[in-house]
Amino acid sequence: VERALAWAPSGAFRFADIGTGSGAIAIAMLRERKDARSIVCDISPAALDQAVANARRAGVADRVEPVISDFLACVPGGMDVIVSNPPYIETGAIPSLAAEVRDHDPHLALDGGPDGLDAYRAILRDAPARLRPGGSLHLEIGAGQADDVAALARHGGFKVKEIANDLGGVARVVTAVFPA
Repeated sequence: VERALAWAPSGAFRFADIGTGSGAIAIAMLRERKDARSIVCDISPAALDQAVANARRAGVADRVEPVISDFLACVPGGMDVIVSNPPYIETGAIPSLAAEVRDHDPHLALDGGPDGLDAYRAILRDAPARLRPGGSLHLEIGAGQADDVAALARHGGFKVKEIANDLGGVARVVTAVFPA
């Protein structure tokens, strides 16, 4: 949220939160920026219902457009910002996760495919058609994925602008800009 807001344009802007889950990212951004509007996307109708309910409780539902979508499939063009905390756990690592994660979070929200990068490939494939020129993309990543996700972004025509660490010093967000 912090990194996406730092790169957001001044004044009114539109952003998409891909794989929104509970809606926490979109809601936090909307509470910080009263001039922002969001499309929140999730493939799970139950997750999207929860995100909308949470947006209502947070008082930002009037600026949220919920869309059932597989990644960016149903997102229109012209977005200023795209954010996502997609599934990034390698399929084979899921059984070794802590029980409170493995047994609580939906498998669909965890499984990033054999190498953990499937969601990034899908997002980076479709993002150029959804972002306005100069728009920014902010992807939360798993530990050790910064170089791979940055390489995928560059290969997709993005300029990687920043790899931000979390409070523990672990690379956690790749920020890339689609050239104008």
